[in-house]
Parts: sequence; C-alpha cells; structure tokens
Amino acid sequence: MLIRTALASLLLIGGASASDPISIADDPARLVPADTLLYFGTYSVRDGAQASRSSAMSMIMAEPEVKAFMQQPVAMADQVLANLAQMAAGMNETGVEIPAEGMTVSGLLGGGDGPALGQMFVALTHLDLPQGAGFPDIGLVIGVELLEPEDVGMVKQLWDSIPGQAEESTYAGHTLFAKPIEEGVTPMLSVVGNMAIVSVSEKSLHAVLDRSTGGADSLAAGQPYKSMLSASGGMGPGASTHFVRVAPMIQLMKTGMGIGLVQNGEYELVPKVNALIDGLGLDANEWVGGVSFRDQNGMVNTTSVAAMNPDAPGLMNKLMGMTEPLDMSRLDAMPSDAMSVTGTSIAGLGELYDYVAGAIETLLPPEDYAELTGKLAPIFEGIDVRNDLLANLDGSTWSYAMPGLAFMGQPANIASIEMRDPSAFVNTLEKLLPALNELAAEAMGAPGGLAFKKDMHGDVQFIELDVSKSPALAMTMMSPALAIKDDSLWLCLESSSALKSVLNGEVGSGSVTDDPGLSGFVKQLKRDGNVTSVTFSDAAQTFGVMYQQIVGPMQMFAGAMSDIPVDLSLMPSEQAIGQHLGNTWSGSTISADGSRIINRSVSHFEVMDFMPLAATIGLVGFAVQEGMASSMEIVTEEPPEEIARGDIAQLRAGLTVFKISQGSYPDELSALTRPLPDYENGCLNRPDLPVDPWGNGYLYVIDGRKAKVWSAGPDGVDEGGEGDDITRR
Repeated sequence: MLIRTALASLLLIGGASASDPISIADDPARLVPADTLLYFGTYSVRDGAQASRSSAMSMIMAEPEVKAFMQQPVAMADQVLANLAQMAAGMNETGVEIPAEGMTVSGLLGGGDGPALGQMFVALTHLDLPQGAGFPDIGLVIGVELLEPEDVGMVKQLWDSIPGQAEESTYAGHTLFAKPIEEGVTPMLSVVGNMAIVSVSEKSLHAVLDRSTGGADSLAAGQPYKSMLSASGGMGPGASTHFVRVAPMIQLMKTGMGIGLVQNGEYELVPKVNALIDGLGLDANEWVGGVSFRDQNGMVNTTSVAAMNPDAPGLMNKLMGMTEPLDMSRLDAMPSDAMSVTGTSIAGLGELYDYVAGAIETLLPPEDYAELTGKLAPIFEGIDVRNDLLANLDGSTWSYAMPGLAFMGQPANIASIEMRDPSAFVNTLEKLLPALNELAAEAMGAPGGLAFKKDMHGDVQFIELDVSKSPALAMTMMSPALAIKDDSLWLCLESSSALKSVLNGEVGSGSVTDDPGLSGFVKQLKRDGNVTSVTFSDAAQTFGVMYQQIVGPMQMFAGAMSDIPVDLSLMPSEQAIGQHLGNTWSGSTISADGSRIINRSVSHFEVMDFMPLAATIGLVGFAVQEGMASSMEIVTEEPPEEIARGDIAQLRAGLTVFKISQGSYPDELSALTRPLPDYENGCLNRPDLPVDPWGNGYLYVIDGRKAKVWSAGPDGVDEGGEGDDITRR
C-alpha cells in the first residue's frame, strides 16, 4: 500500500477520466513514438516484485538471525512511519482519504503479492525549444497501470482536490483533464483502460493516445529497439527495458549549455565548448538500450547495447579503434580459488591526456592557465607524463584477489599491466617520488614518504615501496611492491611477499574457467564480438572478508550508538548471509566492424532490492536526528497476525517460483517442499510447511488464475478469508 499510495501521489499532477477499456500490449514501449529520445519501462511492476521473492536479498532477509537483528530497527521505522502518517492525516485538508493500512517497512520486507501495479513507463518523446521568449515544450510522459480499481478512484479524488479550475477536453475518443499550475505549465492526464497517463506536454499525451490502439509507429516496432531485445537473449517476469537516442541528446545538451553560457554573458565560450563536445565524438553513439530481468534462480541478468557509427570523427571512435581484443588466454591462468578477477583491454590514454590538456587550456582564462602550469612545472620537470606513464599502458590488464596472502590473513590484490616499456614507467615513478612526498608532507604536516628499494627476484626486477616513513601509510601495514616481467608491470599494494609468491608460481591452482557458469558466460561474450573486459566475483568469499572487517569495529563502538535501536550482539553470522551468495560475472565486447558494443552482467542484486533497508535506515536516522528515538517505546514482539502474514508471504513467494519453474501452480502446498530440477530444496527452501501461530495449517486454493493462501485465524474456523481469517497484507 505504501508504494501504491506514493505512486498515486505522483499522479497528483494530472486528472483521471476513464474511457473505453483497451488491451494494453505486453511492452509499454509500444505506447511511445518511434523517435522517442529517452525511455524506461517495465512489463509489470508486480511481476518484478514477485520474481524478487527468489532473490538473494529475499532469502537473506528471511534468515532467522537476520530477522532477529532487524526486528528493533524495523519496529522503530514502522512507528516513525505511523507517526508521520498521523501527522499527514491531521494536515490533510483535501478531504481525500489516503489509506494508511499496510504502510510499514515490515510490509515491504514481508513479501506478499507486491505493489498493485502492472506496466509502467517514463519517456521523453521530444524537447521543443522556443525560438524566442516562452517555455520549452518538454515531452515528458509517465504511464502507470493500476491493477486495483480503488487506486484509479483514489487518483480521481486526488485530482479533484488540487486547487484550480479544471479544463476538460477530448482527443481521439479519450477524455483529457488539465489544470494550469503556472504560466506555461499545464499537467494533463487521461486514463486508458486502467493505465493512467500523465504529461506536461499535450503533444506527448496525444502521441501515446494515438498508439494505445496501435494506430501509429512506435519505439517497440522500430529496428533499433528490436535489435536491443534480440541481443538480450530473452526476458523473465517483470523485465525492464531502457532506450536512449544519444546523438540527439548530445545536441540538446549543446543547445542547453549554449543558452546557459549566453545568459551568463560568456558568449566567447559557446564555440569553444561546442568544439570540445564535438571533439569527444559522443554522437558517434547513435543509441543505447538495454534489458534487465531476474531469472528463475533469482539472478539479475542485464544486457546493454550501444549502436556506434564507426566512421564518425572524435575521441570516442579513436579510442575504440586503438583498443585490441582482451587476451582471454590469461583468464585460464587465473587461479580457481581467486575471490575476484578483472580483465580489461586498455589503450589510448595518451590521446585522452591530449584531449584533457587541450580542454583545460581552452576553458581556463590565460592567467589561470599560466598559474596552473607554473605550479605543475617543478613537479613534472624532466618527466614525460604522457608517453612514459599514460600512453605506456597498452594491452591487456588483469587483476585478481587471493585470500589470506596479506597482513593478518587479509586478501592480496595482484595486478599485471601490459606496457610498451615497463622500465620507463617505473623510472618515471621514481623521479616523481620526491615531489609527491613533498606534497604529501605538506598535506599531512609531517615529513616522510615513500622510498624505492630496487632488487632482483630471480631474473625479475623487483621494487619494494618502503612506507615506514609515511605516517598515514605505515598504519595500514601494507608493503607495496612492483615487478617487471614479460613486458608487463606486476603490482601488489598489500604485500611484497604475496607478489613474490605469485612470480614463483606458488599461488593458487586450477583455473576460474573451471566454473561452468563463467565458462558459458565467456562463450556468450565471444559470440557477441571481440571481448574488451570481463569480471568474475565469488560474492560469498568477498562478502566474508568485508563482513569480518566491519563486524569487529561496529561492536567496539556499540556504546556510542545507544540512540540507535540496534543490538549489535545480534549481528547475523557471516554464514547466515553468505550461504545465499554465489558467483557473478560481467563483460563487454565490441563487434569486429566497431558498430556494436554489448555489455552483459549476471549479479545477485538490483537497486530495488535495497529499498526496504534504505527505508529503515532513513526512518531510523530521521528519528535520531529529530530526537524521537529516546522517547519512543519500541515494541518488537511480533503479533501472531503479522507472523501469519509473513508465513503467507513466503508461501505465496514459493508458489510464484513454482509457477515460473513449472508453468502452473501446484495442486497442494506440500509440493513446495519437494525437490525440483532447478530447486534442490524445493521452492520454499525448507523441509516442511509452516503452521500458523495457532497450530493450524495454512489453507490454499487456486481461484481462476490466482493462488489464494490464508489462515483460519485465532478461532481456527475457515471463513474463506473473511472474519478473523488472516490473508495477505
């Protein structure tokens, strides 16, 4: 209900009028013009929320240890939210009753069906700038499919409560309402079927209404959008898509910056800024689009495609032309027990340096530029920063983290960087050290700094960086080291002994490519084109290291956190969280002709997974800041009704997973505990079904296309979800 109310409030900028229902297409991109500049849409907010019930975050939040740790802060967040709702109700002069039932953070954490929202999109269809005085026509349009009839009614009530004279009109058989807010700004809204469509541009609203009956070309029907969908290789429930026409957006950016400079009286900068933007060659990128969805294993699959014009001038294409395919044979050499691996093809840093240096000289006033170069001259005297440092980096760069090789068993990060002349790079760094040490001493107010110690390790030149005289670095217990081997610079910041072990071939065994998931992912990348980057992460192992570093200090400072309702002694174990994490991958490719860049990733989380946690932190932080925390009596004992609703939410999540996996709902709830090919522990991830707080089993029926789960409540008498029966939130 919290999400539904927030989105209904968003629609305050327009009015609602139901017209004849229509069949909304599966992809809301069918509702916007083919030449739309910017678009984001989702097939179904509710389906996406239901798919997230199988996510790592959902599994983590269901862990008893995590629930116990979160109980106090969530209870406070719920109380703060309830207090704010009461305050809002007291100040509500509109006469519109906005329901507060279910507006809880615990409700967001507890699952359920998810928000009663289907398709949703935000689009910028055009931006028409006036020739003279006047307001630009900003083609921003928002569409939200409201699945509950009462939500449409709420929108109408909210619209009627807005002060001002309503203006009613019709277009293509649809009713439009408008209320001028200020000169040149008139929000409008129409409801087509159960989709509320809002815009501040009559042109945009008309464009969407034209396409609501399939009567005009749309973004979804265009080849670029189809190409982006094809590259994604498929979509799951609640998939979202985005699409941006980069070249027109760059031109709009140039126009906007030019208007701003002219208004500030900086006329002479307009051609200079335009030349710099043109020099970047960003408009060589014709469009960028992508798809994101959660698969049946709860992993977030994201694909992004960029269409390039390889013949366009500018820095972007220049850098792409210089980038060689990543030496993927090096991935086979990454040890199987590495916590993470990153490979990147790097080139063109010299050209990037030239561009940045030229931009600084162009934009700075001559006197400021002279002052800057004067300060830098003593530091870089006799040093060729461009060629010996930046342009020197050329080829494949690999880094990986190995557990237990650094101080007190911490991981060590090993990097190897292909260079044209590694010795020149090291010698240049050594020349820079005195000036850098002097700058550090001025900043720290104490003498000292880094010192090079050159030696040989077998037939490899080995350089240790002595940090003992640098107060800030000495406290880290790091012992950085460099080595030159096979036309590459090898580096480890944490431990010189770890780097020696790597050079000796004493670290790790096997290969990360023994992992079939990574191996399959790499094959997909190679089919896309020339691989330019790839990353692998053992999320569980990486989390374990980070968590160990956080838990100790937090518990040490527990006394200083007395205002925050968190019992740090209840912090969940690493196992409780880490058991739900596995391996993740990402990578980038460029097609042989330079016309396509494709980025792919498979990860555990998306931004929306963290919304309940962010809400908890924000509300607790608000309570502490406003001095409410110490005066609030926090009730953390969960009432039996909420326990039942939590169980129902988990059962419904398991039913959703079962339906996605098997194609239909099961005949009985017990099927959720049985092993399936994709779910060894069953869709419920527990060996038995829960019983309600009064000792009775939960009731289940398939009602049409929906699954209904409920408890008979305290009296144990089944009333079909009525009376004291407990249903979903």
